[in-house]
Amino acid sequence: MAYLNGGVPVTEEQKFNLPAMKEKIGEKTKIVVICNPNNPTGTYVPIGELEAFADTLPEDVLLVMDEAYMEFATEPDCCSMVDYMKAHPEKPILVLRTVSKYYAMAGLRVGYALGFEELIGIMRKCSASWNLNVCAQKAAE
Repeated sequence: MAYLNGGVPVTEEQKFNLPAMKEKIGEKTKIVVICNPNNPTGTYVPIGELEAFADTLPEDVLLVMDEAYMEFATEPDCCSMVDYMKAHPEKPILVLRTVSKYYAMAGLRVGYALGFEELIGIMRKCSASWNLNVCAQKAAE
């Protein structure tokens, strides 16, 4: 089975295979994306494993954490990477969150990114400022 852009299959338990992901990281790797908790599998990577994985990433690899379903997590070790990101300003980490899923606004696509000022500044240069309609903005408020 082939995986787009060098991806790796999940484990038999349908969890992200962090050791296999680490093995695939090479000089051409620029971004690693982890959805935690994951949809559609419903699995998650415990915060300790995520932090250990992030510790090993090269400084020029951006770790993108898609946490769209974090509000649904009930396990105490399924935690956001925001605290880790704050504690490690030298690490390029971007945390993606949304209010669309948990607050039943999926059709409105309201989300946000958390990262350090330089990274967010770069992203703002590439995004349209009008990509959220007035209805979605008011609902998010």
